[in-house]
Amino acid sequence: MASFVFTRGDDIFIAKVQVESCGGDNQTIQVNKLQWSPASVNFDSPLTFNFSATVSDVISAPVQVSVKVERHVWLMWVPVPCVDGVGSCTYDDVCSYTPSPSCAVLPHNLHLPCSCPVMPDKYFVDDGEVELPGSDAIPEWATHGWYRATVTVRSPEQDKQLACYKAKIHLG
Repeated sequence: MASFVFTRGDDIFIAKVQVESCGGDNQTIQVNKLQWSPASVNFDSPLTFNFSATVSDVISAPVQVSVKVERHVWLMWVPVPCVDGVGSCTYDDVCSYTPSPSCAVLPHNLHLPCSCPVMPDKYFVDDGEVELPGSDAIPEWATHGWYRATVTVRSPEQDKQLACYKAKIHLG
């Protein structure tokens, strides 16, 4: 589990993150490292990250990813609905979202698969950069508070869970 705590003015930023596996030690996809900078993630600035994971078995299409997001309101957790592909959504086959098989669209510093099947290997990103949506793209009511998310990756054809990770995030 990783935990980070930061505070800064009135900007919207990720103030605390806790991540843990919910799939056990024998998952097909094991996340080994997840780091980002700046440590206090501001939605109006790009995010630089480092990531590594190990895939222990061949992963073939279809690959289903379910994301469950909840927001803490008063004394309970309230589900965040799936709206325009964001929130608590299920993506029936993420393999269908991958770029062309040539993989030419991926920057050279990304050692990631870009199509299915995904072969057993160690995958990583060194100094990857992501443009965040910007604070004006986030509704005012959603800019502060605790959220929790569970991401589950499954192979429907094998009826097998490939990975499960939970995160608890505080936006400040």
